[in-house]
Amino acid sequence: CLSGLTKIVIPDSVTTIGSGAFSLCSVLEEVVFSNSVQKIENRAFNMCHRLNGVYFDGTKSDWNSIIIEDGNENLLEATLYFR
Repeated sequence: CLSGLTKIVIPDSVTTIGSGAFSLCSVLEEVVFSNSVQKIENRAFNMCHRLNGVYFDGTKSDWNSIIIEDGNENLLEATLYFR
């Protein structure tokens, strides 16, 4: 992960976030997802201990339809906001 990366905005063109994509981003605090994301693979957000805000451009139903694989506890424990 890039050192010092505190916020990530996932563009509309992304449908899958690959395994380990943001793993070890220890200072990452916020992630903004478009509603095009369909799958978050294993450990994509592993060890992102400061992650506290997840912003999603869709409904709760849309969010619940995303396949979120193992090792993304930091993502799932962050506060989820719908935009």
